[in-house]
Amino acid sequence: MKNIIEWLISAEARTLSVYNKAADYFPADEEFSTFIRRLAHDEKEHHTVITQVYDVIKDRSDLPPLIATMSDTTRKEFDDCLSKIEKGMEAGTLTKSDLADCIISIEFCEWNDAFAYILTTMKNSDAKFRAAAINIHKHKMAIERFLNSCNEFKKHLDRITHFPDIWEEKILIVDDEQVIIDVMQAILSKEGMIETAANGKEALEKVQEKYYAAIISDVNMPVMDGIDFYKRAVELYPSISKRFLFFTGRVDGKTADFFREHNLPYLQKPSHLKEIKNKVIGILSAS
Repeated sequence: MKNIIEWLISAEARTLSVYNKAADYFPADEEFSTFIRRLAHDEKEHHTVITQVYDVIKDRSDLPPLIATMSDTTRKEFDDCLSKIEKGMEAGTLTKSDLADCIISIEFCEWNDAFAYILTTMKNSDAKFRAAAINIHKHKMAIERFLNSCNEFKKHLDRITHFPDIWEEKILIVDDEQVIIDVMQAILSKEGMIETAANGKEALEKVQEKYYAAIISDVNMPVMDGIDFYKRAVELYPSISKRFLFFTGRVDGKTADFFREHNLPYLQKPSHLKEIKNKVIGILSAS
């Protein structure tokens, strides 16, 4: 197992280097270049995590068994993909399509399954790796969203479904109107597991039990309104403020002042579905 992790450490380092060079190779396409650089940033974090895993397991014998070996075919597939990118850049013939093909193969081939399997095991035995599991999930979702935004890359989307899930984002929708909850569930179901609450009291109980990557709350609700829910939640977990989006009807002066004072994002009912989804994705990406 240690040999596998050692190889993963070198693999992540090489991928980081190649992605950074590839980002510089397409300076004219800012969106594509930024996407590749985001992947490079994530690979740097992956390298740090897998190095930490090695530091944890190298002197321990009480961890559950992981995987026994890494096939030569897997190693060759990985090496061939990175070599194709490097040679294409050297010759000046690398296209965006070529790079996308290689990235998908690199990201979702068996060696990344090994990475995910190792991290899944570690997050269950060591709490400090749970944050890393969340970041891996965000890495996967960032790739999926980019591919889905570009028609020329959508052909790769079906391969993403084969990448193992090691974390599932949870989104909490707080509203006393069932029709609003139904609409929000429909437009956000692909972004994470949806949970709901009919008022601030129910929502407060839920945030004390689970981590929610995004919380979309109405303001005017029975039992406990959205503002009181927010205040109570922030008292318990100060960082939760960055994960709130208020979705409400008419905003009076007092409520508007509160949103402005606390720099809270909000949308008024009704809003365009795309605008709601983009706001939530922004929270998920930053949280």
